[in-house]
Amino acid sequence: MSTALSAALWQSIGNSKSRAARRMLIGLGVIVGLSFALPAGALTPQVVDAHAASCSGWTSTTKPPQAIRVLRHRTGRVVTVNFQRYVITVMGKEWPSYLPFQVIEAGAVAVKQYGWYHALQGHQRISRRGQCYDVVDSTRDQIYKPHKARVRPIHRRAVAATWATTLVKRGKFLMTGYRRGLKRRCGRDATGYKLFARSATQCARRGHSWLSILKIYYGPRLEIRG
Repeated sequence: MSTALSAALWQSIGNSKSRAARRMLIGLGVIVGLSFALPAGALTPQVVDAHAASCSGWTSTTKPPQAIRVLRHRTGRVVTVNFQRYVITVMGKEWPSYLPFQVIEAGAVAVKQYGWYHALQGHQRISRRGQCYDVVDSTRDQIYKPHKARVRPIHRRAVAATWATTLVKRGKFLMTGYRRGLKRRCGRDATGYKLFARSATQCARRGHSWLSILKIYYGPRLEIRG
């Protein structure tokens, strides 16, 4: 299962002349800005039943949860965070403000629905302390670092503009993976389950809206609600 790398390790690998390191770099994914994480499990298409039990007790796929339980991996403690604040904080760490606004808006949907999906998971995740949680604050899920996230007004605007949006694929709530990707033409690397920031930037430059970008990367058979 692929994960993102720390910025320091990314630089070290990038400067290496080792062919093995380069192959590992391609296989593991990459980072936008300081850290652009690939959510854990994003390589496997997943959907969730609307009535599945969850750690947070949330079952609605039409209304976002009010809070999400986050495992802080350094302390091992689980904290309950306001869900919208969680999404905005992750945006400030995962989606740099210099990206086109349409891409940031699409990213806001991906971040929100990824966290929401895990609040709806049918199985519970239990920490070593015996606490139930929805997501980890690291690259195992999405990076949640309140004191290090570079949250900008553009992130807040993107989250506000897309908050009512949900993605349904083949009738079920979609887990929205994302990663940096390679510099390719718009939609060239689309898989139907991951949003690639670099090629999506090309889509934005061609005039595609955030809704159009979501359809390109999470389609076909994608229904955008809200």
